[in-house]
Amino acid sequence: TFKTPEVAAMDLMDAGLFGVMACVISTYYVRALTDNVVARCKLKVIAETDLNTQIPNRNAYENHMHEYPLRCANSLSCVYVDVNGLHELNNTRGHAAGDEMLKTVAAKVRDIFGEEYSYRVGGDEFVAFAMDKSAEEMRALIHKLVQEVDEAGYSVAVGTATHSAGGIDMEVLVKSAETRMYLAKEEHYRLAGKTRE
Repeated sequence: TFKTPEVAAMDLMDAGLFGVMACVISTYYVRALTDNVVARCKLKVIAETDLNTQIPNRNAYENHMHEYPLRCANSLSCVYVDVNGLHELNNTRGHAAGDEMLKTVAAKVRDIFGEEYSYRVGGDEFVAFAMDKSAEEMRALIHKLVQEVDEAGYSVAVGTATHSAGGIDMEVLVKSAETRMYLAKEEHYRLAGKTRE
């Protein structure tokens, strides 16, 4: 049997109505999913960014540090940086001056080693990673960092450690770089005739 013109028109109207409703619902659903993804991305960025220096923070460092052994072909180097004189600067010129010092050092670390590989891991401590760099290249990078920080009117103690690719223990690598940084820091204060604070 054939539908009467009235029934056919009604069916067309129903189909059109359901089509519009389906478009509205699907658009809302897709928008909600997109907003959710964007919100999650923003939260991740906030959770992994140091608010003062705007470089990745300790959360990001702990989340990503174990990826580095998988990304290097020949070697992985860890650079541990500690800012000299932060406590003294805070005590004499205030925390705003100390914050400016940290921002400057963070910017130098980021510019030399890359934002993806640079982290603020403590109050005045930074860690950076470099992959597949020769000993000469690492010495040049460290020299550049120390020189640029010095030219900005500040000072840093730097320790480095390098391990060939394969079987890299990240905790050992970082600890080795940190130990060398402390030796450099003690030498800085010894030469300055001061006791480290």
